[in-house]
Amino acid sequence: MTKFMKFMKMRPLFFALTLGITLPACDLILGPTKVSQGQLYQSGEEKYDPYFAEVHQAQVAAAAWPDDAKAARKPIVTALNLAPSASMSTILSATRRRRAMEELGAPSTRPRRRRRSLRGV
Repeated sequence: MTKFMKFMKMRPLFFALTLGITLPACDLILGPTKVSQGQLYQSGEEKYDPYFAEVHQAQVAAAAWPDDAKAARKPIVTALNLAPSASMSTILSATRRRRAMEELGAPSTRPRRRRRSLRGV
């Protein structure tokens, strides 16, 4: 096997190692960008500024998604008597359980029991 053939076999490994070393180094040297921090970046060139303004608007809109989702889930969370921080899987499970109970003719909601503290007993 010639040296060139050995090099060609090792080329993917060499490429992967090179990327693995240089890409993190770029972040350390250059630091975080304005775009990665959600700030508006203006290059000063008319060609690129509308693009970066659009990216910034999308970032601002995306920042409100968790609050929007919480507000949209509030009516069903209240109806199912769940905690406001209930996950989607918890909401889905409670909805299925309530629907199954209604199909069986059983009361759909049951009052929550208060737990007594055993400390004072």
